[in-house]
Amino acid sequence: MASVLAIFTLAFFYPSLRALPVSAADNNFADGITVDSTGDGADANIADSICDDGSGNCTLRAAIEEANDTPGTQTIRFNITGLADFTNAGQNGYAIRPISALPVITDSTIIDGYTQAGATPNATVSPQPFDAILLVELDGQNAGGNGILGDPSNVAGLQFGPGSQNSLVRGLVINEFTGAGLSVGIGADNIEIYGNYIGTDYLGLVAEPNNGQGITVFGPTSTTGGPVNGRIGGSAAEERNIISGNDSGSNDPNRVIGVQGISMTSSSAGWTIQGNYIGLGSDGVSNLGNELGGMTIDYVQDLLVGGGGQGEGTVVSGNGDGGIQPDGSDNIVIQGNYIGTDYTGTSPLPNYSKGISFLGTTNSLVGGDNSGEGNIIANAGNTSPGIFLNDGNGVAGPLGDSQDIAILGNSIYDNSDIGIDLGFDGVTSNDTNDSDVGSNNSMNFPVYTRVAESGGDTVVDYRLDVPAGDYRIEFFSNLIADPSGYGEGEIFLGYQNISHPGGGNVNFSHTLIATTGITNLAMTTTQRNVATASGFGATSEFSSNGTSQPVADFGVEKVLLNPQDVAIGATIGYRVTVRNVVGDPIDLAAFDGGVFGSTNLLTDIMSPDITYAGGVSDANIDCQSAGPGSASIFGPAMANHSEFEILLCSWVGASHVLSPGESFSFTYNVTVQPNSDLIFDNYAIIPPTPSDDPDTAALGAIYLSGSDIIDSLLTNGTINNFAASHYPIVVQSTELNGVTLPSTGENDSLYRLLAYSAVGLGMLLLAIFCLDKHKRHR
Repeated sequence: MASVLAIFTLAFFYPSLRALPVSAADNNFADGITVDSTGDGADANIADSICDDGSGNCTLRAAIEEANDTPGTQTIRFNITGLADFTNAGQNGYAIRPISALPVITDSTIIDGYTQAGATPNATVSPQPFDAILLVELDGQNAGGNGILGDPSNVAGLQFGPGSQNSLVRGLVINEFTGAGLSVGIGADNIEIYGNYIGTDYLGLVAEPNNGQGITVFGPTSTTGGPVNGRIGGSAAEERNIISGNDSGSNDPNRVIGVQGISMTSSSAGWTIQGNYIGLGSDGVSNLGNELGGMTIDYVQDLLVGGGGQGEGTVVSGNGDGGIQPDGSDNIVIQGNYIGTDYTGTSPLPNYSKGISFLGTTNSLVGGDNSGEGNIIANAGNTSPGIFLNDGNGVAGPLGDSQDIAILGNSIYDNSDIGIDLGFDGVTSNDTNDSDVGSNNSMNFPVYTRVAESGGDTVVDYRLDVPAGDYRIEFFSNLIADPSGYGEGEIFLGYQNISHPGGGNVNFSHTLIATTGITNLAMTTTQRNVATASGFGATSEFSSNGTSQPVADFGVEKVLLNPQDVAIGATIGYRVTVRNVVGDPIDLAAFDGGVFGSTNLLTDIMSPDITYAGGVSDANIDCQSAGPGSASIFGPAMANHSEFEILLCSWVGASHVLSPGESFSFTYNVTVQPNSDLIFDNYAIIPPTPSDDPDTAALGAIYLSGSDIIDSLLTNGTINNFAASHYPIVVQSTELNGVTLPSTGENDSLYRLLAYSAVGLGMLLLAIFCLDKHKRHR
């Protein structure tokens, strides 16, 4: 009686003993190696091809030892019986609790938890909630290690090492290890990880953290030797994993120290991650975020996360840092995923910060140009953008700017900062000829000038200033305007492929067929036909989602008021008239000189026979001269007029709107110089900023020709925002009748040159005028 009571007591207090059958050693591996015990005994004789811990039981530890020692691929199956450790959907489930690290897997091995009686694989296609019944739990709470992040004593659940290539693990619950749930190391190529719950309970609804990464993939150094061609999840329902709840307990308020759902590094290449939940529970709505990011991807090549096919997308939500974070990597493709939402893609389940971040990463694609490839990237928290690109420090040192990151066809919305941020510094304004640098070379975004519905379609007119090449322009509608005034891209409306000649702003138009009711329009620019795996290159930030930019055709007229008074030493006056010939109303307050050399109202170029003498007739106008001979700083562009004086005039008054056909005039004085031969010229040019003047294509061609600008303008009588006044023979100014060149483009390089904003020259004149030059965010 005492013996029976002792046995009962042991079984009650040590559940793992309840499942120990009598004399169940597996001595025939033809149908796999069958684990029939939750015990942890080692194999009694590894060389005998019998899985036996010495007491007649085949444990998981003994099975791995025998699989490692047996040539060829071995399948480890499960047929555990006895009193259950838990029940799942009415089926008995069993917990294996090793008391030390399990052997590293060093031969091709399949570990199949689905073979346990009553277990059933998940049958729902991503992103739908899981319905698997998992009955084998690998519980690491007794396996050793202190759980302090980075401590070498910590123990991983399953470890794949050299020789384990072509191995597979599926259908297991893996939790509460002090190290990673699954560790894939040197030489472990072609590993497949399917249908597991890593970091949760057997229902996938309660976090039972591993103190290390959920899954870690690594090589001998941080940048070399990582395993290749593995798979985590897949498009088939039974292949999907839950990788959630993993947490080192570091409680770092800066979210620098901690663990991720998946950490991949060391030039690991050719991996695929599909169909999983990373950071949420099996119901698709519960937040079981990993401590830091959903995925960190360091020094990795040729990785696919998601895909455009059915069941390929992964949900990455609720994590304690960002969603997906590639650093120092190349050819990362992220498609068809939900990042920052629940499984429906409609309810917020935010990651703590950015949705996707790229540091020093190249030639990668977020979304795509085929159906199903676009991601949802939403609800990024902590004042973070949906996607950002930047340079920074990686685990192996400094990383340069991210380049050729294409962002296509996604739904990006409700992030706590802008949708796409090139440089992680807020909105980056467009620049002339798109010559600036930085991540994605700070690609300019389109600026729309008109949006009009017609016959059930919507016509979008816009302009774009980019280097010569081929581009894809994408159009989006947003239910709510971004507070920055610059867009996100909630509803993808379509795209237009264009070719741009370079050299400045060019006007384009696109009709969105059968599309009306667009709100808060936003657009992006993406290079195409470039030498990347996808054929796409850099994408811009989103354009403004506010009102369209005005379109207006400006003209200028210049008249010498008192030619009868011309004499050595005399003061004479000029009248300048600015007219809005056609187009939208334009506010002269936009020409305030706030961006030095770009937003002045008038650039005046005066013969050395005369010099500026002040006397501006209108208090709303402020004119400043760079002094006689200041045109010389422009070199060949003013080769025949280098001795001329440059005068800038700006509007400094309150708002004053010019309607189409309306004009504004002011006068100023000059003094006739002692050395004058009383034959002289005076020229005026109106910069187009902020309007889209149709004459600027011809002006751009003149500037790019390398010829003297004034000589070229004098021979082109159709450019109406240039005027010439000659003494003593009056030369008629160009007509203000609205006749213009075909509106093929806009190139404001000439104006910016003449207004001292050319590279290397603007700073010189800045010193002359003691003005601040700054880059304005638009």
